[in-house]
Amino acid sequence: MKNRYRATAKSTRRRIEWRFAPKEKLAELADRELVVDPASQRLVEVSYHDREGNLTRFSIKGTTAVPPGPVLAASRDSVEP
Repeated sequence: MKNRYRATAKSTRRRIEWRFAPKEKLAELADRELVVDPASQRLVEVSYHDREGNLTRFSIKGTTAVPPGPVLAASRDSVEP
């Protein structure tokens, strides 16, 4: 990613924002942004601008941790090093 994007970060008491802008203008998207809630350490928003200036934003709310169980065990076992 370091070779493909310029990254900036901004932090407040309520959120940490990472913004990624492609180094080359050929990219379809103008920028991307990830927002994390520092208290819960969870991703709370993903957004991006396309080259025409349109903004698409996904807010992630009401998430809960996935308890360990058969699904997580199966996915861990299926990953090969």
